[in-house]
This record gives sequence, C-alpha cells and structure tokens, in this order.
Amino acid sequence: MVRRLSALAALATTALAAAASAGAGEHPGKVEGRIAALGPNENVQEMAVTPDGRIVTAGWAINGPAPGFNDFVRVYRAEGGLDPGFGTGGEVYLEGYQDIAAMTTDSAARILVAQAATLRRLNQVGSPDASFGTGGEVHVDFSDQGASWAISDLLVDHSGRILIAGSASPGQSMPGSLVLARYLPDGAPDAGFGTNGRTVVPVGSDTGAPALALQPDGRIVVAAANGNQPPVVGRLSPDGQIDEQFGRGGFGRVALARRHASRDLTAPVSSDWRPLTLAHGRIRVPVASGVFKRGAARIGVIGLTANGHVDRHFGRRGLALGPRRQTTEGGEFPEVAVADSHGSILVAGSAALGDDLSGDDATALRRFRRNGTLDRTFGRRGIATGTLGSSSGAFEQQLAMLDADTVVLAEEDTTPKYQRWHGGALTAIDAGYDRTEPAYSVRSGCHWLRIRIRDDSPLDRLVVRFDGQVVRRTTRKRLRLRVRPGLVVSFTAVDAGGNRARAKTTVPPC
Repeated sequence: MVRRLSALAALATTALAAAASAGAGEHPGKVEGRIAALGPNENVQEMAVTPDGRIVTAGWAINGPAPGFNDFVRVYRAEGGLDPGFGTGGEVYLEGYQDIAAMTTDSAARILVAQAATLRRLNQVGSPDASFGTGGEVHVDFSDQGASWAISDLLVDHSGRILIAGSASPGQSMPGSLVLARYLPDGAPDAGFGTNGRTVVPVGSDTGAPALALQPDGRIVVAAANGNQPPVVGRLSPDGQIDEQFGRGGFGRVALARRHASRDLTAPVSSDWRPLTLAHGRIRVPVASGVFKRGAARIGVIGLTANGHVDRHFGRRGLALGPRRQTTEGGEFPEVAVADSHGSILVAGSAALGDDLSGDDATALRRFRRNGTLDRTFGRRGIATGTLGSSSGAFEQQLAMLDADTVVLAEEDTTPKYQRWHGGALTAIDAGYDRTEPAYSVRSGCHWLRIRIRDDSPLDRLVVRFDGQVVRRTTRKRLRLRVRPGLVVSFTAVDAGGNRARAKTTVPPC
C-alpha cells in the first residue's frame, strides 16, 4: 500500500515551514552586541541611562590621573563607544577617591554623584554644574546622628528635588538610624521636608544601608536589608513624615505568609540595589532565598501592595522565586533589579557554580512577569547569561533599561578573594517579548501523522483533537500519532509567551 500526502497536508507542510523561518528571529534574552569593553583595575559601581539615551557609569580606577585609586564618571553612546562630547574623550575623573555611593541622572540629563559625604552634579558635557551648591558640590553631614555614617542612595523626584538616604550609628553594636535628607534643585536644603530638611528613622543594629524608590504620588519608599530576615520596608509622605498607614505602622520587617516563615531571605547589601515601584505604586524588592553557604541560594522578588502589605497575588503569596540550581557551595545572589514598561522585573546577579575558592561564577539574569511567574520566554527558560563565561568569574553586575526592548548589562570579571578586577563588558541584551505565534509543520499519511512545532520559546501546551475530541495534551514540540483515513485532525499550540497557532487537516485516503 502506498502512503501519500493529501494536497491539503502537502500545502500545510510547505507554507508552515516558511512561517517557521519567518518567526524564528525574535528571541528575548539574546545578546544583541557589545557596547564597550571595561578596562582592568577598575570597578563600575553604578550605571544609569540619561533621558537622551546615553549610558552613564561611575566607579573607581587604579589607572587614573593621580596615583592610587581615582573615582570616575564615563558616558557611552548607545550605539557603542565613549561619548566624545563628554569630559575628555568620554570620561571625567572626580577629585580624590571617596568611593561612589550612588549615582543617578535628572530630566535635563545632568549627572548626580554621591561620593561619601559629597554630592556632585555634572552637566551634559561633564563639567561641574555651577548652579548647584558651591561650584557644583554640596557637602552632606550626618555626623550629629552618630560616629559612623554614610550615604547609600539618592534619587531625583518629579520636581527636580534631590533625595538622599544613609545610615548612621552612634557606636559599634548599637542601635542606629536611617537618615533621609532632601535638597532643592539648586542644592539648598529643603526646609519643607521633615525637620529642617531631614528625617531620622530609628532602626535596629542589624539593618543595612537604606535604598529609595518613589511612588507615582510622590510618597517615598525606603527599604533596608535585615540580616537573613525579610527586609525592612517603610514609607514617608512627600513632606518627609513617617506614614503610619503603610504596612504595620510605617516601618517594619516585611511579614510574609506563614509558608515562607522558615526561609532565609537576604536583601542585597551593595549600593546598587533598590526597591522598585510599579504602576499604582506597587512595590517589588529583590532578595536571595536560601542559605548561600549550602549552595541553595536563588534569586527572588518580594511583592508588596502600594500600602506595604504583602501582595498575595504576586508569585506564591508574595514571594516569586526562580528554579533552584543546586551547587556544591554558593548559589545565586542578586545585585541589581530594574522594571520594564510592562511591569516585569529583571534581576541580575552572580551565580556561584562552585566553592568560594574556585572563582567559577557566572551572570544570571532572570525576568519575572507582573504576576511573579518566571518568564520562560526570556533566555533559556527564564534565565539569560552574560558574555563573560562561567570560568571568567563574573562577580559584579549593573543593569539599566536602554529603551523599552533593550537592557544594558555591565558585568565585571573579578577574583573576589583578592579583590582584583580583570575587565568586563557593557552588553546590550534583547529585553523585548516573544510576540510571534508558533510556527509548525504537519506531515500525514493514511495511518500516521507528525506534528512539529518550531518556536524559540518553550511550549506551554499543545492540544490535539480527532473529530473535535481531545486526544492529547502535551508540552512536547514533536508528536507522532496513529490516525485513520478521513479523520479530521486539529490542534492548538500555545507557547510560553501566550502566542497561539491553530491548524486543521484531514487524513488522506490510502
């Protein structure tokens, strides 16, 4: 008996194979290209994107104009390379080495840099902004709050006012405080904020440096690491008063659901991390879940409502986690997170694939959707990696949205045990979404039928029907079924991005 393709099946095979090649180009999480190489013996501590689309980095370098360490600000063009219109060949070295505590840009593309106790503003070409403070500088002094203090974060609000946050402690192992201060656009203290431009929040000695975010109505969200417990999160009104309607009395540790009570949840302690606020004021905080020393730590995100309560519709009762990747010692730890225009959260961090002596670290970049599920269309089932291989020891990351569909990743090749930086790269990564319906091909004889789905994203489901009755549900992309002549076969394929494709054919006679 000779088996042959029906005219309909043959047409489907040809046309759908063409559709497969047309829909195979879009792959979120794929590296689009290298923007610039980062030099050895330098550490990028902050990164931001200006309103006109330039990429700003700030950090320290050993090979600078002065002996020893030098703080720098560099500006890159989105298409690659340093911006020759900024400073000298695209870079500006700041006076002295004070360590970059925080950096951001304002609506006029000016750059604000916090260096320990000094707040500086540079204009678009890199020179000090003479309209800010004294010669472009403002000295910040929290010494009245304790012997040890430091700036940890800053942001610019919708009116151009500058908000800074830091921590202060009167002595070792003593309860400390979080200190927030606000300055007017010209660098003068804002008398309408808190008391004489400052708000002090008493906290415990285990609380780390605070990070800031703004809700759409101007209220200020403050978050701080709290050992291996859920982070402390609070809110201030726009005039700097503690908002006691937020969470449980204004400031406090996030109270997750009982099922998460035994988890170790560690917020990042670097100056790069900060809470994120979305539309309607919802709050997201990156965390590491699990014990790092046991090799079980993984990147996660805590979701809160606009009023500071656990968002039980996010993830699993307020906590979203990626899949576990067990290692001998280590695991994943977040460094920085950004929100995109769809409300999804991108979190970049280090994945320690061995013990702390091997230096076998890689970059892990995860994307969580608005509801807290891992976006399996991004990278390989929700995880994208950087350009530095795992054997290079990619230990530090920075992240910024260049536009709605592109994220910039800065990763550095380091030996953490000896604090040596060996270079790295600024890389553009496709952060778009899979909007292409699954392509497919169908081949049929009178007793068999093969379905093949071609899609970069994982398959969410494939439903096959014989004469309208469901006979198979699967996530496999290749399927071989026994059929009979005259049978009407239809199927629906849905990929992980929610894109849908349907087809129907009739089994040919023998």
